Amino acid sequence: MNNHLKHLAWVLALTVNIATTQAKTTKVDPVDDYVACLIGKAAVALQHGAKDSTAAQTEAYKHCKEPKSLKDPETEGVSDYVNIMVMSMAGEQCQPKKGK
Repeated sequence: MNNHLKHLAWVLALTVNIATTQAKTTKVDPVDDYVACLIGKAAVALQHGAKDSTAAQTEAYKHCKEPKSLKDPETEGVSDYVNIMVMSMAGEQCQPKKGK
């Protein structure tokens, strides 16, 4: 990963950390908090040697608790969004899903 992407991942992880800290004192949508957790943990995993976006996301999903308010139709949208963001951070080309 080049220095620009490492810097971007570091800034994103720091932003998520600050947002998570602020979330303790303000009302935050649990789904937004979950998305921030997933992207932030994936960014940290990439910084610490995750080989690709899939490995980074696997690590992130181990650490972020899915909110009970997340409904099935919304789950796919969340995972798609997180996938696109993490692939971008990893410098991978995003491919549209077949049939869409």
